[in-house]
Amino acid sequence: MIIVIMLWGMGISTHHKLYAQNIKEKESYADQLLYNKSYHKASQLYKHLVQLDSNNIDLWYKYAQSLLLQHNYKKTLSTYSSLKRRVGKLKPIAFFNIARSAQNIYHYQEAITNYTIYISIGLSEALRKQSEQYIKECKFIINHQNDSAKYSIKHLPPPINTPYSEFNPVAISNNELVFSRYEALFDDSIETVFNKSYISDLYLSKQTQRGWQKPTLFAPELSSNKFFTANINFSKNQRIIYFTRCENNEGSIGNCAIYRAERKNGKWRKIKKLGDAINKEGYSSTQAFLVEDKDYSILYFSSNMPNGFGGMDLWYAIIKNGKILQVSNLGSIINTSGNEVSPFYDTKQGLLYFSSDHHKGYGGYDIYKSAGNLSQWNKVSNLGLPINSASNDLYYSHVQEGEIIYFSSNRVGSYYHNSIKNCCGDIYIGILDDENNKTKQKLLIKTTDSIGKRIRKLLPLTLYFENDMPNPKTTKTTTNANYKDLLSQYIQARERYKAGYSKGLSGIEAQKAKAAIDSFFIEKVAQGFSNLKLFTTLLRQELETGKQVNIQIRGYASPLNTATYNLALSKRRISSLINYIKTYNNGYFIPYLNKGLLKIYEDPLGDSQFTERERTLPNDKRNTVYSTEAALQRKIQIIKYSNDTSFRTEAAYPKLQWLQKSINLGTIKKGKKASTIIHYQNIGTTELKIKGAQSSCKCIQIQLEETVLQSNRKGKLYLLLRSRDLKPGHYTVKIKLTTNESGNYSSTEVQFQIR
Repeated sequence: MIIVIMLWGMGISTHHKLYAQNIKEKESYADQLLYNKSYHKASQLYKHLVQLDSNNIDLWYKYAQSLLLQHNYKKTLSTYSSLKRRVGKLKPIAFFNIARSAQNIYHYQEAITNYTIYISIGLSEALRKQSEQYIKECKFIINHQNDSAKYSIKHLPPPINTPYSEFNPVAISNNELVFSRYEALFDDSIETVFNKSYISDLYLSKQTQRGWQKPTLFAPELSSNKFFTANINFSKNQRIIYFTRCENNEGSIGNCAIYRAERKNGKWRKIKKLGDAINKEGYSSTQAFLVEDKDYSILYFSSNMPNGFGGMDLWYAIIKNGKILQVSNLGSIINTSGNEVSPFYDTKQGLLYFSSDHHKGYGGYDIYKSAGNLSQWNKVSNLGLPINSASNDLYYSHVQEGEIIYFSSNRVGSYYHNSIKNCCGDIYIGILDDENNKTKQKLLIKTTDSIGKRIRKLLPLTLYFENDMPNPKTTKTTTNANYKDLLSQYIQARERYKAGYSKGLSGIEAQKAKAAIDSFFIEKVAQGFSNLKLFTTLLRQELETGKQVNIQIRGYASPLNTATYNLALSKRRISSLINYIKTYNNGYFIPYLNKGLLKIYEDPLGDSQFTERERTLPNDKRNTVYSTEAALQRKIQIIKYSNDTSFRTEAAYPKLQWLQKSINLGTIKKGKKASTIIHYQNIGTTELKIKGAQSSCKCIQIQLEETVLQSNRKGKLYLLLRSRDLKPGHYTVKIKLTTNESGNYSSTEVQFQIR
């Protein structure tokens, strides 16, 4: 017995050691995620670890820090509150973080109190100085919270804004807007001005009477695999542009530089990086703004090059006949020890507009203005509310002498991803409050579309797949793969597809082939996922209004295998998207799916859209696997969306129709058997699944011919009647099939007479 107890005790000890080791390993991984700025993933893991080991105080602090870094301010405050109940006395850094969180949710007095505590006990001189600056901000806000610029500010609707960052809005006509967009396809990084794991490009959207059109790539020739592209600025005649390219260091933003290009024959050519007087090696220069004069031009820009006042400063370059004559700092009136960015100069008024995170403001970056030019400037003034907010407000521009303004902000109300509010910048428009501007307001701020209408504008929403993915060489109809992960693998394979499609070609033809693949990945693959992220954001908003939502997903496959295999492949592709929806935001949609408030109708077509001739293509991988034509066939589409009961009566979904108007077996002698076949058809356009068959009388036995019926296919139901236990008389028996229709079942009746 003693030996047994000792062994049992040793088992417990070993178990605890393994348990502790497991937690330590997970904590180390969470620390690495935090270091790599994967704040959302880190916070989820810290949360899990805190639940496993609630007495580990260090884990609580790390959890709170990760929440703050992903801008989840309310949760940060509640976590520190829980921690204080546990330990009684908090570390000094907690007071600074509490103050930052309070300031960002407009609790300015609470923020001042906690900043003051940190100044008295804090260990970091840098954070104490920041606390002093933030106290000035809070007091400024309290004293100026009733100030108001005379502008009506509106959030531009989708499809311009998405859950990721839209910024640098430039109106190139009364109804055309060029802007930059950064998207984190596979990371949960938080944005400021630049950040990690983004694809970045320039987009153009046009305004019509129906609202803003879906943005298109502004200029494919400016896109690059090697660089992130953003921050465009035009000359007066719009034939010369300046823009920013930042190094793509395996998905991370490297040093940024300013480039110039000229428009010739409808395309941007002579793309050239400006000289090292502006683009110094090892430093970033960005956000150029050109001011043209008769004899020379001035290029204002932001840079962290040496001999500035700290962080990013504003600089100017004098350019004559294409040569840079002089580069100078704007001076201490404009620049501070913080960051000054996104210059915009109004030549008529002689006013410089810019953003800063250090001048007195409402929090984060605010937009300021100052009269002057070059190195001579008057006192800086804050543009005030509602243009500025407690969040980051940048990239100011205006047209029509300030009657209409544009800027970017991550303020409350901006779209966000991964439940990280305030994560991402969106474009806002402001109309000067004036009787003469009421018509402009109605046209320019056409943002009143319902959520459902905004979702329908995204349809059909098309998503693309790598060849034979997911789970190749199987006839399974479901997968554990998540579309997001499949897409990551597909994009990583882009170079292989470029090589495959350009194989056997040379010179200009090879370049064209590679460019076609690049365009496909940017304009189709990446844009599809961007639309999906916006779709899920809007879907979440729709469900939160209490509506029942139905969506239909159609799956396709290219004709490279048998029809049976391709049908299964299209089902797996639909399954991968359903997995993405189920895992979205830690299972956000699962309760809605379980309660039937969100219904997904699967519509796998396989290769049925192709002819028999197309289905027997030759074994030519360049055209059947790597070409853009083949790539366009490997897809799924969200083709239909409904948020009301009209969905139930539409024929675009599985719908069983009984082909006999009445089924009468006639008169049957007691004790005899009778049989019949009932014919039915799927008159919907998606796959009909029969989950079960029931009869209201035990006297009838049902045999199903098949349980899955494709669109327009007919099926049979075999009935066997045993009359031995029936009394003489007339009978009506209900036959019920449980299906995947919106009504969940379909029924018919069988009549007969027993004598």
